[in-house]
Amino acid sequence: SQDEYLAIVQQWLISWGLDKQACEQARPEALIWALERGSRSGRVAQQFARDYAARHRG
Repeated sequence: SQDEYLAIVQQWLISWGLDKQACEQARPEALIWALERGSRSGRVAQQFARDYAARHRG
């Protein structure tokens, strides 16, 4: 489900050093990412989180 997908995204973002506020800001992008890829799987969540964290850490 969408909620599960977003929870997985948040878990990955936190594991890569982002805070809760960054996780909240990532939600709209995470949903667009999933829509563009046609899936809300754990793998897609991880791919999004890796990309997002690389662009926003620091």
